Amino acid sequence: MALFNFHHLFISLLLLLPSVTPDIASDRASLVALRAAVGGRVLLWNLSSPTPCSWPGVVCSPDKSSVIELHLPATGLSGRLPPNTISNLTNLHTLSLRHNSLSGPLPPDVFSSLRNLYLQHNSLTAALPGSLIRAKSLVRLNLAHNNFSGPIPPSFNNLTRLGTLYLEHNSFSGSIPSLRLPALVQFDVSNNNLTGRIPRRLSRFPKASFAGNSLCSTPLDSCADELPESMLIFCIAIGCIVCLCLISLLICYLCRIIRRSRKGKEKGLVMLGKKAWNFDVEKLLGASAEVLGNGTFGPTYKVDPDPETDLGPTVAVKKLRLHVNMGEKQFTAKMKEIVRMDHPNIVPLGAYYCNRDHKLVIYDFLPMGSLSAVLHGGGPSASHGNIKSSNILLTDSYEARVSESGLVHLGCSATPNLGYRAPEATDPENVSQKADVYSFGIFVLELVTGEAPGIDEEGVDLAGRVKSMLQQEWRTKVLEMEVVRYEYESEEVEDMVELLQLGLDCTATHPDNRPTMPRVVAKIQRLCSHNVVVDHQ
Repeated sequence: MALFNFHHLFISLLLLLPSVTPDIASDRASLVALRAAVGGRVLLWNLSSPTPCSWPGVVCSPDKSSVIELHLPATGLSGRLPPNTISNLTNLHTLSLRHNSLSGPLPPDVFSSLRNLYLQHNSLTAALPGSLIRAKSLVRLNLAHNNFSGPIPPSFNNLTRLGTLYLEHNSFSGSIPSLRLPALVQFDVSNNNLTGRIPRRLSRFPKASFAGNSLCSTPLDSCADELPESMLIFCIAIGCIVCLCLISLLICYLCRIIRRSRKGKEKGLVMLGKKAWNFDVEKLLGASAEVLGNGTFGPTYKVDPDPETDLGPTVAVKKLRLHVNMGEKQFTAKMKEIVRMDHPNIVPLGAYYCNRDHKLVIYDFLPMGSLSAVLHGGGPSASHGNIKSSNILLTDSYEARVSESGLVHLGCSATPNLGYRAPEATDPENVSQKADVYSFGIFVLELVTGEAPGIDEEGVDLAGRVKSMLQQEWRTKVLEMEVVRYEYESEEVEDMVELLQLGLDCTATHPDNRPTMPRVVAKIQRLCSHNVVVDHQ
């Protein structure tokens, strides 16, 4: 009865609120000003509506209090972007005006608090405004296929969250500044008027990212800083002599390493927990291996250490990539910490091997593979740091086991995983349970929708796509086809949508707005008690 009364009180309070808040009214006025300046298909907006949240291309916050996204690609927009319009949309984080006929320079206030800005395939001109230095929220910026000119400003270094920077097919000139952007994973400045050396920090990007300029150095051809021919011959001769000396020293050094390695192999393999495996390190390293995958922390192999007798276990061996020189004592201590993470839903660590050349961790081989392969055809108190469907393995009875627990704390070098990574998780060694909650939320959305996590052309991730579809009330369209092909009762469909909302709650941008894992578990257990069963066979 108390819950019933609270529900009616909540509805009554909502009815007393005004239909349009001052924030949404201000946003509506800014959109109308933008419409008057650039025209196009935005003329189809229904101006009689008191709120812009129903206008095509406009996405509002869940409480309809402000505009948070504006998507107007290929809508016939033309003319100049007016100042004091986009910046007045104070909660706008995504703006897409690509494939239009916009011209003139960018207004200085265009960046505002944007995280994603897509202006490719327009006719914008002039140099980038100096206000770029204040655009510290930018994550993705695409200005390709325009007529921008002038130098690429070094102020890009202030945009420490920038992960995508596309400037190709413009008229930028001068040299490329040395960009120190730790999150940068997509970069292209091809087909401009750039000259000089490619900065070493950007040499990891492919040749196509720099083609169509007058640039040199890796990954393109070497720069023409050639020595005189006589000096070059002298340097080659000296170099050959030095190489011969180094080769001799290297042979001696390798002989010493081999002798030490043979001694180390006798005691390097350590069995852990309740495992009673009867193979030694010689059989393990000498056995044929089948590559299972190349994950965040290193490649994983399927190994049968004793194939002749067919009596020994088949194991999964992960060869760790370490970017720090971790000693054997420190590594052993980390292994003992991982073993203490005993939980029925974690793949237990069975053994490890450590010497100066290799660091291996050995697990039971689970023949059903990962949940990611099942979906796409292919909690302890500690933080995991790499939650994703390919790290959730399945037993013969499809029971889930989390793999790679604790490896993030070993100093393993990890490449950015944009599909699952929380926005604040920029340091792969500094993980938190809140970041794990975010990754788990992406996994929940992946599980229910059947879509693989990833960023689409407009930079929208899986959580953003699901949120947009739910706001448009395409509720069953977002569910995975194996789910909706059954005729469920409306209550069961509501449970699936509620599970989607739980995934969205877990992927909140600010960590403090995400639920704790105990609350997530309680919510899932409540939904499971409704006996919603989805058969994927």
